Amino acid sequence: MREHLTPETLKDPPRFLKNTLTELKIKCDYNDRGCPGYVQLGNLQNHVERCGFAPVICGNEGCGMVVNKSDKEIHERELRQCHDCKDIKESQAEMKVKIDEMEIKQDDIKKSQSEMKVQNEEIERKQDEMKKNNDEIKHSQAQMKVELDEMKIKSLEWKENKKK
Repeated sequence: MREHLTPETLKDPPRFLKNTLTELKIKCDYNDRGCPGYVQLGNLQNHVERCGFAPVICGNEGCGMVVNKSDKEIHERELRQCHDCKDIKESQAEMKVKIDEMEIKQDDIKKSQSEMKVQNEEIERKQDEMKKNNDEIKHSQAQMKVELDEMKIKSLEWKENKKK
């Protein structure tokens, strides 16, 4: 008989499995914010709570900027008045828009380069085809020259025979 899966019906895994899992090393939750740490799974929660790369909000009135925990004190001290924070945020937003636009342009350039590569390969294929055709024409010309020379010889022989 099948039972519905609920937290109450789940059994704890064996101790050796728990021990093995807690020793696995994984990236810190704040890796994307710059934390280089690889932490044992069993110590992850403790590391995350103390991690200097955790996001925190500036305590200065009107700022609201999100900074790394380790940078908060310096940020608040250097921007005590924080009157420029709004300008900084706007500047950052403008820079992000420009970066996004540049990434779009880069994608367009990559697409154009791919298209040009395909066109270049097609040109090279056609050039190879033309070279082959040119070689065939040269071969045909050489055969025709041989045949023409043979015809000249036969014509001369015929004229010689006719004179006799």
